[in-house]
Formats: sequence, structure tokens, C-alpha cells
Amino acid sequence: MLKSWWNHNMVQVTQKKLNGKIKTCRLPEAVRVHWFAKPSKLIFLQGHTNITSVIRRLADHVDENDAIFDHIHGNDTASLTLAIHVRLGRGPFPMDLQTLWGIFVDEDSLVRNGLDTLLTITKLGLICKISRPFQKTAMSEQLDVVANWVQNLKNLRSLMLKSFDELNQPWDLHLESLSSHVDLTSIYLTGKLKNQHLVSEFPQNLVELTLSASGLAEDPMQILDKLPNLQILILMSKSFTGKKMLCSFGGFPKLEVLKFKKLEPLEEWNVEEGALPSLKSLEIDECTYLMVLPDGLRHVRTLRELKVRKLPVLSSRIKDNQGEDWNKIAHGCHVLIED
Repeated sequence: MLKSWWNHNMVQVTQKKLNGKIKTCRLPEAVRVHWFAKPSKLIFLQGHTNITSVIRRLADHVDENDAIFDHIHGNDTASLTLAIHVRLGRGPFPMDLQTLWGIFVDEDSLVRNGLDTLLTITKLGLICKISRPFQKTAMSEQLDVVANWVQNLKNLRSLMLKSFDELNQPWDLHLESLSSHVDLTSIYLTGKLKNQHLVSEFPQNLVELTLSASGLAEDPMQILDKLPNLQILILMSKSFTGKKMLCSFGGFPKLEVLKFKKLEPLEEWNVEEGALPSLKSLEIDECTYLMVLPDGLRHVRTLRELKVRKLPVLSSRIKDNQGEDWNKIAHGCHVLIED
């Protein structure tokens, strides 16, 4: 079927396998522009009754310079290669679909008895957004349906959920415990967590976690540091609203990459000796009131890279291999400072 679409110029091949077969493809420019200009009229895969035997994943490879790229992939998702931007119709849906990434969901989208019937999903990425004013109640109900669907995805390996209001500001995110999702290794959440206990209910096999606008009042490090397999942790703007943060002895045994981005209220970060024993890369970006590096970093002998961005006071303490904080990271760490 795919080869037939190619022969009729319905798709463009973007990459081939070594054996010459098609690996990835995308819609022609004219078709994409037409679809995205009229999303409310788009009925995707309508009438393809035998499509389930062919499709295992739906993909879009929009060039990063395309004006619609950010709407599909978000602002910091370079590693993501699968996306969909469709206005949901009435199916039929390929029931053995495994990857569903970049779907836009609003209060009218067909989730209940639609998307939530897809239970074989292993990689799920949803952008939930209120489409017009005065729809918060309807959208809240929709987010509950999404949360129930996620609970039923027992084979889930990667999850991205983003929630925005009609003004494109981060909004509520509904999720219950994910501890039973034993295959789930990657989580990316944008939106205020209605369930603040969720950070203590992540699966033990989690490897990568990104939180944005979560609105956590209590220090998440005291909970997340107990995840035995966590290797990458990124805390973005408004994920944590407190002023103090602590990494305790023995915490984060396998964490290799730690990033703090725009944690505006953060003033004090302490690291106990014996914490972060595997840390290799640390990035601190626009944490305005964080003035000094934690003393405990001198004991993190694995640290190889420190990136500091838009922090003039902190930067002055490590600049040119000198300053009050330089001896905390002088053990072979490469320092990158961006103004």
C-alpha cells in the first residue's frame, strides 16, 4: 500500500533502508499545508477498513524549519522522530497501533470510545489544549478520560503529556499512579499536576523524566532520588515552586544528566556527600536566584560537564578557572558559560 501511495505521489520518501525499501515518508508540502489549514475538515484514515493489517505506527517528519514544527514537536524535542497532527475523525482506528505521537486533543476530540480503545500503544505523545473560551469543565472531563486511558496502557514505554489552556499557558494535568507500568522508561509532563503525589508513584524502571509547570510545592529531589534506574532528570520552569532543594546521601545512584531550567524561585541547592555518584553532566539555566554551587559537588568526581546560562553571579564564581566556587568542580570538569 505504501509503495502504491508513493507511485501516485501521495507521499514523499524521506529515508530508505539499506535494502532499498522505504523506511520513512511524509506528506507532500501542498497536502500538508492544505490539511493544517483546515483541521476541522480532516477525517483521517476514514473508510480504510483493512488499514490495521498494514500500519503499525503513524509518523510525520516535518522539517524543523517548517512553521508548524513547534506545534507538532514542542520546543525541546529534538530526539522525537514520530508525530501526528490530525483533527480526529470517527475512525476506524488501527487497533494494533504501537506509536501515537504528537496528537492534538481538545474538548471535542474523540477520546472516549475512540482513542481509548487503542490498548497496544507503547509510545504515546498527546498535546491537550482548550480550543476556545469557557470550555474548562469539558476539557477537565476530557483529561480524566485521557488519564483513564493511560492507566489501561499496560505496555506503555514512553509517555509525553502536555496540557494548555486557550491562551496556550500550561494548564491542569490529570494522572494517577504509574507505578504499575513496569515497562515505562521515559516520561515528559507539561502542566500542573492535580495529583501532587504522582512524583512518588513513578515506575521503578524509569530512566528519563522531564517535568514542566508541575507546580510542585515540596522538594521533588527527596522523592525522585529513590528511583534506582533514573539516568536523566530535567526540571523546567514552574515544575518546582520552592526555594530550597536537597540531594541526600545515596540518592540518584544512576543519574548521569541533571538539568535545571528557569526554576525562578530556587535560592539554595544542597548536595550531601555520597549523593549523585554517577552524575556526568549538569546544566543550570536561568535559575535567577541561585547564586552559588553546592559544596557537595566537590565529592561528585564523575562530573565532566557543567553548563551555566544567564546566571551572571554564579558564572563569576567559576569563570576563568577561578572564583569562590571553582574548587568545587576543579576535578576535570569542562565548564561552559553562556551570557
